[in-house]
Amino acid sequence: MSERRKNILAFAAFLIILFIFFQIIGNINPVPYEQVETEQNGHVDLSGFSFDYKLASVGSWEHFPEELLLPSEIGNRQGESISPDYAYGTHRLILTLPDTQPYTLQFSTPDYASRIFIEGEHIVDVGFVGPTEEESTPQTKQFVYTVSSHNGTIEIVLHYANYWGRAGSGVFLLVGTPGPMTQFDTARTFDKSFRLGILCAAFLLHFGLFLFHPKQRANLFFSLACLALFFREALVGIKLFHTLSPFTSWHFTYGLEYLSIILIFIFFMEYLRAFFPGHMHKPVHIAFLAIAIGYICLILFTPSRIYSSLLLIPQLLFLFGAIYMAIRIFRNIRQLSLDQWLALIGLIIFAAAYVNEVFYFRDMTSIAIFSTAVLVMLFSQMIALFLQFIRIHQELSQIKEKDRALSAENKALHHIDELRVQFLSNVSHELKMPLAIMSGYAQITRQHLEGDEKNKDYIGNLRLISSEAQRLALMVEQLLDVTRIEEDRMAWNMQAADISSVIGKTIDTYFPILNEHHNSLVTEIEPGLPLVEMDADRITQVLVNLITNAVRHTKNGTITIAARKSGNFISVTVQDNGSGIPAAQLENIFDRFSTSKKKRPDKKSTGLGLYISKRIIEAHNGTISLSSEEGKGTSITFQLRIKR
Repeated sequence: MSERRKNILAFAAFLIILFIFFQIIGNINPVPYEQVETEQNGHVDLSGFSFDYKLASVGSWEHFPEELLLPSEIGNRQGESISPDYAYGTHRLILTLPDTQPYTLQFSTPDYASRIFIEGEHIVDVGFVGPTEEESTPQTKQFVYTVSSHNGTIEIVLHYANYWGRAGSGVFLLVGTPGPMTQFDTARTFDKSFRLGILCAAFLLHFGLFLFHPKQRANLFFSLACLALFFREALVGIKLFHTLSPFTSWHFTYGLEYLSIILIFIFFMEYLRAFFPGHMHKPVHIAFLAIAIGYICLILFTPSRIYSSLLLIPQLLFLFGAIYMAIRIFRNIRQLSLDQWLALIGLIIFAAAYVNEVFYFRDMTSIAIFSTAVLVMLFSQMIALFLQFIRIHQELSQIKEKDRALSAENKALHHIDELRVQFLSNVSHELKMPLAIMSGYAQITRQHLEGDEKNKDYIGNLRLISSEAQRLALMVEQLLDVTRIEEDRMAWNMQAADISSVIGKTIDTYFPILNEHHNSLVTEIEPGLPLVEMDADRITQVLVNLITNAVRHTKNGTITIAARKSGNFISVTVQDNGSGIPAAQLENIFDRFSTSKKKRPDKKSTGLGLYISKRIIEAHNGTISLSSEEGKGTSITFQLRIKR
């Protein structure tokens, strides 16, 4: 078994042990309570119940539907079992107790209106109870009352009215002596505060991590999910808003309770998308969000009885979303990182607990594990997020280290390139003068030897020496231009000039070159061309380079030089119908030392002419392009901006 699998199994076992531990701790209370059965006519016999170390829990009352009866009006009437289908009615409970000592009654009033009578005395109104919705006002409250039994019994009567929430009118009552009841409340308050503290700490911790590393959005959504769980626990568990402000609107807090449910779903789905990127299809994500937002609209714009009766929608949505993500994740399970594995195990436990909570909420099971599962899930997700944070930090550190290494290599390469350019500049400068002297003396010597047939071979050798010296001088001059361009030392003499005049002078000066291979020259100069801001000598250099290339690849053909206005530019084209350039060489044709490699390459080509021409045109904020077809010729066009 691999080390990675061992770690995953060990963590899964640890979470299960942690879950069992929290479940046991959560059920440990210094004063436990015991569920007792209600007999016929709402009687509960607690005469044999030991109140020294435990409490009695009563959840079943005698019910008089659609009647608001005072204690004196009930008498010996017999009610029925509690039914969830009535909007208002009366509950009655008669407790038979061991003696006449004081007893503490703790009511968890339902989420609607109720009125409580104890021993015939009106004790409290929670909201306002009436036979119609208009006459009733909902409210909720945790109510504790201490009373002594008379003749060994305590009669409790409760009116209720529910026109606003889900069907159901159950009232849960805890009965005990004051001392154990206080201990029970203290332990329960500590447990709820402990859970709220963990949720609050998880929110602050992971929101802080998100602020530290905003691109890690999983921390953001997990922190928001913890915040939604915090409000859900506060609203349902300790009735936070009613505790802080008893006058808070019931509709407001009731809507917040349901809103927190759907927000938990939304934030957890977004958390899953961020933590498991690429596992949720976009249409599915949009569909889930649309349904969730639709339910939020129901909460905001419809009466509470409508959205509360449709609570199954977000519950099923969460269940289907969990199943869908589980299927998608398990299809790529081998690609999961260790932190994703740990998160997945915790989410599976949480999803199972959520299903259990739905069943528990609908009285389909008596086992409640949701609060414990939330703690285990929080623990697993926090570890997973920390591992992800560490992993991403390590990856970023490795990337930064590679960047530093690349930066050092780039500096070294840049230094080498500077040395190369400097070397070329020095060599070119040192060769320029000796080559000029060599060519000059070869020409002078040839002139002295001409006219004597005996010197014919010497004259030919001297002509070759002069020609090669001139070619080397041209190469040196071009190398000097390259180094000036790359060192940004090229001197420019920008002036407004007539491109037609520049083309004409170039043709007149270099006409012998044009006529070298018996080519004919055609000029197509558009009359009245506007002036161009340019360095005339450098543009002449470009024209010479292009004409030389055309002559080199054309024999007994036609070379066309054209100039015309094209928008805000002057376009100049040098075109020939010579041998053309192979398609494979066109991509790099403007690179340094790039030449057209034909079967009989021209030895006079340096491979720098087009490179220099391109850089000159770009220095004029112009463009240059080339098109060629092998065997049909080449066309090179450059554009210069018209002077404004």
